[in-house]
Amino acid sequence: MNDEEHPIHPALLQKPFIYDPGNGPRVKDPRAFLSSRFAAPPSLDDELCAEFAEEAVLQMLCTVLPEETALILWYNKSRRTSRICPACQRLYRLGDVLPDHLAGDNGEQRNETRASPYLAREQELSGLCSPVCFILAAYNYPGAIRSTWGRMAEELDDATWDLLDAPHGPNAVQDLGLGMLLKMTRCHDLGLGQLFFPDLEVDRDDSDEGSGEGSEETVREVEPAASKAPIEAHDLVHQEDALELQMGKLQVVDGGEEPRNAEDP
Repeated sequence: MNDEEHPIHPALLQKPFIYDPGNGPRVKDPRAFLSSRFAAPPSLDDELCAEFAEEAVLQMLCTVLPEETALILWYNKSRRTSRICPACQRLYRLGDVLPDHLAGDNGEQRNETRASPYLAREQELSGLCSPVCFILAAYNYPGAIRSTWGRMAEELDDATWDLLDAPHGPNAVQDLGLGMLLKMTRCHDLGLGQLFFPDLEVDRDDSDEGSGEGSEETVREVEPAASKAPIEAHDLVHQEDALELQMGKLQVVDGGEEPRNAEDP
């Protein structure tokens, strides 16, 4: 066959930016994915999504987070229902029934996890698609896992914020920005107001003095990137006993408490 008569299409020579390991599609290259027809368009009819869809927001996120993590967060916040999990890069939509990461999970535990309102809310807030992925993102904040899952800043108590803001211990790992993403997504504005306009934030706090509103809607500080060994997802997957213990803490059956809506008084 003459190659000149039948040239290979350029698309066939490119590395795929989406693949499926058997339990759902994964985005290998977020930037290439965003430029493709597979990416959902920004939800410009939603006021908040339209604000996050601004290119300037992406530029700000890239100064705080690694590029890949920043692109995923920007995509998630500018789309109403389409999500990429920041931890495992799973591509999904809010409301999808997702295959489990741990093959050893029993059916009862799986059904309880899927029924959890905290799981649905966490998927909406951060895009983290499962308890396993949330634990991975919160790896450097083990004491705050249960009290942070599926909750916004105004729902976190001072003790939880102290855990999130505490210096990392000797076993801390470089988490590719997942810990910072977890903290940023507790805030309605991702904490960008305080990070980039601190003077305006101080003015707002002064004007709100006595109204009971603090600065919990913004991330308290930007942490420098840790120079530790990177965390690998399969390290946690193989630690099934530890994961099942943590996942048990994230079940609704620990009291049946429904998450409070951020707009409720």
